[in-house]
Parts: sequence; C-alpha cells; structure tokens
Amino acid sequence: MKKMIIGLMVGSLLTTTVSGALAAPQGHPRRGPEPKRPGYEQKRTPPAPPNAHRDREAQKLKADANYILRRTAQVLSEAQQIGRRSRHYSGIGLAVAHQQKARELYLKGSYREAIAFSLRSRDLAFQIIRTNKGKIRPDYQRDQREAGYYDHSESVKLDARLEKSKISRDRDALHLKIEINL
Repeated sequence: MKKMIIGLMVGSLLTTTVSGALAAPQGHPRRGPEPKRPGYEQKRTPPAPPNAHRDREAQKLKADANYILRRTAQVLSEAQQIGRRSRHYSGIGLAVAHQQKARELYLKGSYREAIAFSLRSRDLAFQIIRTNKGKIRPDYQRDQREAGYYDHSESVKLDARLEKSKISRDRDALHLKIEINL
C-alpha cells in the first residue's frame, strides 16, 4: 500500500511540474515574458541582393541554351541518319560546324550566341531532312521556350562568323558524333 501511495505522489508531482513548465511564460525567469513590440512578431525576409534579377535571368538563359543545344543535337543526329540512307546530305558539314560553335560558346558562357548558332544549325538540319523528303517531327519545331532567340536574317552573319577551317566536308560530317554533354 505504501508503494502505491508513493507512486501516486511521484506521478502527481511530475504531472504538476511538467504542466507548470509548459504553462510558464516565456522570457527571463524573474522578469516574466518579453513585452510585445510592434513589428517583431513576424520574421523578416532578408532583402534580395542588388543583382538578384540579373542572376535569375542568367540562370534562365543558361537553362534555355542547354535545352536548345540538346534538342538541336537530336535533330542533327536524325538529319545525319537520313543523309546516310538517302545520300542527299549537302549542308550537313555547315550544320555540324554551327552546333560545334554553339557548344564552344556555351562552355565559355556566351549563352545567347550559343542559342543563335544552335538554332541556325537546326534550320540547316531541317533543310537536309526536307531535301530528303523526310518529315520533321512536331516536337523538333520551335516551342514557346525558344521563341524570340533567333532571327532568320542573322543566318548569313552567323555563317560568315564560322571559321572555314572548322567546317568539315559533308561526307565526313555524316559520321561525326554530336556531343550532348554540356
């Protein structure tokens, strides 16, 4: 009986201590709770760095360039396959050179120029596919993400900017592997 009474007393003592600690006001033990000050109830978010919008734009541009270069590599690969099968592959060397230049510019951080060269390469690949009476898959067409990055009037300027030594012969370009790793 004594053990049971002692157990009940210890249990009730623990219960009152725990409930009292949970109900005690926060703050200093002798002074009580901190007074509420206006404006301190909410956590303030730190201000954005001054160039945060530029960083977001640069990250978006990099992601778009990566996306465009990967899609163009797929189109170029298909144009190479069609060219090997049908033997009409005029312009594939120029298309591959544009894509290689785009990859080089991407790795240097010139994303907008890389996009222009890659889209020019894709246009040349489309020409090869059309010449061979192939159908261009709808998912290879320009989408919302690619709109506005390239103007067709720039194509002559882009072709002139390529180094003539880097343009391989069309027959050799049919067998080049287009690198996608960026």
